[in-house]
Amino acid sequence: CKQDTQHKQWYQRRVRVLVAMASSIISASNNCYNQMCAGTQDPPVLIPCDQSTHVCSVNETTGEASCTASDTPGAGINCTTSNYYCGANETSGDAVCIYKPWSCYDSVCEAGGEKVDCDQSTSYCSVNETSGAPLCLPGNPGHGINCTVTAEHDEYYCSAVNGSAVCVYPPVHSCYDTMCWGVNDTSVPCDQETHRCGVKSDGTPECIDTTRGAGTDCTGVKHQDFYCSNNASTGAAVCVETPAYDCYNQTCTGTGNFSNITISCDQATKMCALNDTTGEAICSDKSRGAGVNCSDPVAYCGTDAQGGALCVVPPVHQCYDTKCWGSGNHSEESKDCNQATSRCVVDEDGVPTCIAESRGSGVDCYGTEHTDFYCSVNATSGSASCMYTPPFDCYDKICFGTGTFNDTKITCD
Repeated sequence: CKQDTQHKQWYQRRVRVLVAMASSIISASNNCYNQMCAGTQDPPVLIPCDQSTHVCSVNETTGEASCTASDTPGAGINCTTSNYYCGANETSGDAVCIYKPWSCYDSVCEAGGEKVDCDQSTSYCSVNETSGAPLCLPGNPGHGINCTVTAEHDEYYCSAVNGSAVCVYPPVHSCYDTMCWGVNDTSVPCDQETHRCGVKSDGTPECIDTTRGAGTDCTGVKHQDFYCSNNASTGAAVCVETPAYDCYNQTCTGTGNFSNITISCDQATKMCALNDTTGEAICSDKSRGAGVNCSDPVAYCGTDAQGGALCVVPPVHQCYDTKCWGSGNHSEESKDCNQATSRCVVDEDGVPTCIAESRGSGVDCYGTEHTDFYCSVNATSGSASCMYTPPFDCYDKICFGTGTFNDTKITCD
């Protein structure tokens, strides 16, 4: 045929007819359609032709391509799974199935009551036309599901139930296990705050670097109400609670060779820990530490000579100072401070501060207030004084003014 011109022309006409017939047969099941129409010239000339709504034909005499609108689509291809979108070859315009990746893929193919293993991240399912048995065909990806990441479900890993893909969203825990156990009491180290524990088909454990894993939930705020520890044998997470106190220790003392060494440690926000090997004191930020609770509502916090917490209950006075004075370079500095309901504190630099808690300094008077005495305060120093009013047999009935009011009087028993 190639040597005989007449036979060659006849051959080309028959091929064009067969291609047109094949296109009309295939088009019913196609997903994506060609976007160009090629003539039979040498070289062939291509024209734009969206064959989802048009058909391509070729003039038998000239070999020129033409694109005609049609209710029956033209040539294309059938995509093997639903997770795709259509593209086209940049040169020929032939349809291309572009497969969007699933988050997780099925692991079996099923047909006619039979199943076969099939990793559908790299293969897809089909059916044997003769037997109806399921087939796993390499090439295009197969079926799966998409996993959605949200604020609540911030990470996931893939699993399968009866071969169908499942998105597993591991919950957030307060504390995490540090070992991964398989069968027959075998284990491997595994920080499950950033890894998860899996078991291989042979029963051996593996620490998988995909998502977080197992742990336990604690009550309260981490590094305040509790800190995390782990069982030394099993690696299981443990919540170690650190209760709140009214007042906290301010120091931490070591043990052994460090038993005479004390470090500063405000255990309201940190805790006293010890080096496991040396016994050296460590002020750790794991959580808050030790202290005492105070039963008296007017108590305030202090420390003993070793820095241990104390509940300081200030004495009751009859009359209270109204100013708080500094010391050293700040000895001339004062703050207004009603020490009946507040107390005066001077820091290490001598700066005075009036703290609105408990009560402060004052003086003790004898007798009954408002009968045997009343309270007075020095206008300059703010120091309290007891102004005694002794009893008499008989009392005045009138009260006279002074200065511009020296001619006025009022009744006053």
